[in-house]
Amino acid sequence: MTYAKYKGISCLDRLKSIQLIRCADGEYHQPHKVFFPSQLLDSIFVRGYPVPHADYDIPKEENRQRESSWFSLFSRLGVKCEPSPKDLLEAIWRIIQTPPTEESIEQLRPIYEYLNENWRGKLYRQAVEFSSLKSWKWLPAENDNSQYYAPNELYPVRLRSVAKTRGRFLRFSREPDANFRAFLGMPADAKTEDIVGYLLDLSKTPPADGERPNYHEIYRVLNARLKSPEEERIIN
Repeated sequence: MTYAKYKGISCLDRLKSIQLIRCADGEYHQPHKVFFPSQLLDSIFVRGYPVPHADYDIPKEENRQRESSWFSLFSRLGVKCEPSPKDLLEAIWRIIQTPPTEESIEQLRPIYEYLNENWRGKLYRQAVEFSSLKSWKWLPAENDNSQYYAPNELYPVRLRSVAKTRGRFLRFSREPDANFRAFLGMPADAKTEDIVGYLLDLSKTPPADGERPNYHEIYRVLNARLKSPEEERIIN
């Protein structure tokens, strides 16, 4: 960078680029990597996140943080109240570097739920920044701790009723929002071969005690698909 360009950068912009803010971990961080503490962030980043050191005396109560003389300056420098798409992606990426465990799945769950619950609002407008989630293997499957899966490799849990023994299902029971599911490329419906395969499995192995297969739903779906020559060939 030339001196002329450096001269043209405001003092505030220069401060944004350096490890300026001392955090609770005792380290100094760039402002854009630091957050004001909140219950929302506590629930999303269960592994923890950088917050200003107690010496700044910023209240933990969200409704009182603006009373701090540091709040306005830190906000202008880039300290955040909410996670950015980059923050969420980085958190997911750190978790999925090792095979799933009960602990790591529970760390991933609140991030998935935050994305799912907020997709119809502000996150949808930032969708392009989340494009990696379409191809990343980041979602856990039921009864499978061998690896994470890409969204198009999993069925939502509701499809268990028509393809239980043939499908691989999302570990999280909360149904994906329709827009979020479509963005990720997760199937909205079970494949006909999986439904037929499940029906054949039921004919060979009686359901376990207390299990009541939803035959009505299985036949309703198959009947609707008889209108397609290709689907009829699979069913027959």
